[in-house]
Amino acid sequence: MDTATIIWIIVAVLVVIALAAVAALLVTKARKQRGEHRREAAIKQQQEAADRAATARQREADAAELKAQAMRREADADTLHAQAERDRATASEYAARADDDRRLAQQKQAEAGKFGAHRSSDEPSHSPRGPQHR
Repeated sequence: MDTATIIWIIVAVLVVIALAAVAALLVTKARKQRGEHRREAAIKQQQEAADRAATARQREADAAELKAQAMRREADADTLHAQAERDRATASEYAARADDDRRLAQQKQAEAGKFGAHRSSDEPSHSPRGPQHR
């Protein structure tokens, strides 16, 4: 073998080694980029999951607040209903007393009418003007 052939073989081997090194660098760079993309995607997914969890917690808090508000309103409604029932009972009692008073007044008026028709002149008059003589 002559010297030129040996030099060409060495140059070819060096070119192959250089190409292999460039290929290895490209593969390493591609792996790093894929790893970086995966990390970025994982971070994005974690952020989305955290946002959704925060939204879910807020909705749960809102739901609990609405439930408590509904319970308070139901309690208020029950209280108002009970008060209305008491007021109805009191109104019925007052109406019954008014009927009793009206009946008693009619009875007394009827008795007074009977008494006034049979009253003698010597009985005292309860009129504010005093006894009246006819």
